[in-house]
Amino acid sequence: MQNLKEENGFIDANLNEDGSVTFVMLESVQKKYLEDLKAAIRESCGELINEMEAISAIEYNDDVTSFTITTSSERVTLVEAALALGLLTSSGMYHVFSGAEVDNIHIEYVNVENGEVIHSIDSKDLGSET
Repeated sequence: MQNLKEENGFIDANLNEDGSVTFVMLESVQKKYLEDLKAAIRESCGELINEMEAISAIEYNDDVTSFTITTSSERVTLVEAALALGLLTSSGMYHVFSGAEVDNIHIEYVNVENGEVIHSIDSKDLGSET
């Protein structure tokens, strides 16, 4: 664990009883991680727009808790729905490093032609029985 600490700029790392690890880092290291994670989200969104013909835009707020996917689809396809998993994962990783507790990550799919929300996902509802 010592090498992992030193290689990543962490001040300390503690193995917890439950098997998780708590890292302590300088604020400057945390800021760099957050910048890098946000850049990766931006890059991934750009790649998705370029690769998926139906997707024309993916916008998100500054704290990456709300995403809007603009699509030419009239209903969300399986491939478009899979985008949500990547966005939820990326946003979750961002918040692990930010230290912010996030109650919900919201994703909306909006039809480009009429501006209507055709589907939405809230992370707080995932895994709950309906």
